[in-house]
Formats: sequence, C-alpha cells, structure tokens
Amino acid sequence: MKKEHLIMLTALIIVTVGWYFGFLRPVYTERQTVKDEIANTSAQIADFERIFKDLPAFFDSQKELVRQKHQLMSQLASKGDLLRLFSEFETLAKNHQLRLIEITPSIDELLILNRAAVGDTLPQILPISLSLNGKYPDIGKFVGDLEKANFYKGLTFCRITNDVDGRATSDITFTFNAILGIAGKS
Repeated sequence: MKKEHLIMLTALIIVTVGWYFGFLRPVYTERQTVKDEIANTSAQIADFERIFKDLPAFFDSQKELVRQKHQLMSQLASKGDLLRLFSEFETLAKNHQLRLIEITPSIDELLILNRAAVGDTLPQILPISLSLNGKYPDIGKFVGDLEKANFYKGLTFCRITNDVDGRATSDITFTFNAILGIAGKS
C-alpha cells in the first residue's frame, strides 16, 4: 500500500505541477501583463488629460507670441520705411544738385511711431524737416518733385534764407508730413 500511496502522491505532484505550469502560470502571466497595460494606459490617459487641460493656456501663449511678433515686425517695417524715405530724400537732393544738411523727424513723433498699434490699418504719418543748401531754382525744382512724391502729405513749414555776403546758394528748411510705407512705391 505504501507503494500505491507513493505512486498516487507522485502522480498528484506531477498533475499539480503540470496544472500549475500548463494553466495557472500562463493565466497569472497574462493577468500581470494586462495589469501592466492597464497601468500604462491609465498613465497615458492622465497625461492626455493634463495636456488637454493645458491646451487653452498653450494657445493663449501662442497667440500672445504671434501678437508680439507682429508688433516687432511692424516696428521693424516702420524703421525700414524710414530708411527708404531718408534714402529717397538724399537721392532727390542729389538729383537737384542740393546739399542735404539734415533730416529731422521729431523725437516725440518717432517714439509715438515706435509704439504704434499692431494691426492698425491706417497709414502712419510722420512730420519731417529737411534742411538743404543750394541754388534757388534747384530748390524750387526739388520742392516741386517732392510735392509729386507718393509719400508727400502736405507742407507745414517752409523757410528760405540767403546770407547777406552775396553767396549764390540759399538755405531752406522744409517741414511736411510723410506717409510711411509707400516711399519708393508707384
């Protein structure tokens, strides 16, 4: 009987070990894998929820950055417009054999221009003073051509002076409004 018990006990152990490795262990491994996938998926869902919660702030910050970019580009364009305008003054003066002494936009006007509203569709107007020296007929031709320029808005001040020493040249200070952004364009 002892031998039968030993055979039965051995058979029971073999069946139990076989049942464990054949059925329980794969089920346990699969169950653990599913638990790990659920934990990973839960972490991903929590991460997505955090991202979706942060999206409005992200879009707001992106809009603010775009607004700042447009503002800086607007200011840069205004400075570029000024340089084109100043270059056009120099060319016009040289074409009329005049010496350009000074170009003077007012500091206050430049500060206002620098703070100009982004997206403002109205043209920017800047008062400019030109100081020139040359012969009187050349000054007249210069002023005539300047008045025909597309950026010219209107005269605000003009002073022509001659020295008493009999020089053949005159000095002119000419102040007018210029529309920025259209200098050099037809």
